[in-house]
Amino acid sequence: MKTLLKAVIFTISALAGLSLNAQDIASFAGKTKEELLAWSIESPSMEEKVRLRAYLAAKYPNTAEGESGKAWIATQEGFTQKANQIYLNCAVNFPEAWLAINNLSFNKEIAAQWQASCEKMLSVDPETISNETSREIYLMLYDDVIRSLYFNLKNLAGNKGLALEKLNYYESKFGQEWFIFDFIRGIETESANDYQRAEAYYLSALGKRDGKNEIELWTRLINLQKGPLFNNENQNVEDQAKLYQPLMEDAASRLSSSDMADLAFASKALEF
Repeated sequence: MKTLLKAVIFTISALAGLSLNAQDIASFAGKTKEELLAWSIESPSMEEKVRLRAYLAAKYPNTAEGESGKAWIATQEGFTQKANQIYLNCAVNFPEAWLAINNLSFNKEIAAQWQASCEKMLSVDPETISNETSREIYLMLYDDVIRSLYFNLKNLAGNKGLALEKLNYYESKFGQEWFIFDFIRGIETESANDYQRAEAYYLSALGKRDGKNEIELWTRLINLQKGPLFNNENQNVEDQAKLYQPLMEDAASRLSSSDMADLAFASKALEF
């Protein structure tokens, strides 16, 4: 996969400053930069992500979408520091640079700016975003930013109190119906070996079903159930296999969908 990715990036980069072939241009023509960015986020294909973001970088320079695409390509090429600087500039200069804010890597040199960028995004009420595609992008990335803010403040900045304060604040602001808050608490309690509570949090989060990280939620729950919570004395391999059934039923229900996120979920579920 890495070899293929490098080959695709090299091919795209070599073609007259990230130009693309006629088939790509025909496929992408007629779509707005917001739609192309959303497509690149939802696509399960790494090769397609590369083509879309390279197109955005070449076609829409000095925009949130184009600069985010440029930074992402730089990351894939191994230029992490360069990418982080582009993301930071993008987050500062463009009010709806959701992908840049989400992908901005935490480090001690830019800790204050990183936190400010995350909180800038989370200060936005999604109902106030007039562009429907921009609103969808925000909602797709919101969960990642909440999770990143919590765990980076707790683990990398070493400030668990502030991390909990932010988690509780955004839960009160956006409402308990968002799955990400129970998901984060599930990860925390699982890390503390409190497996029964972790399972309860994961099941509660699954019942809310509003985030793009659902597949990770499912995999964490099933791995927990077939690991520490599995009773080896009273259950057999068939019982363990049954733990996958609800996920497979969920995946099967999405196979006929035209929504890229649903198809990506089904693909990842089958792979798991």
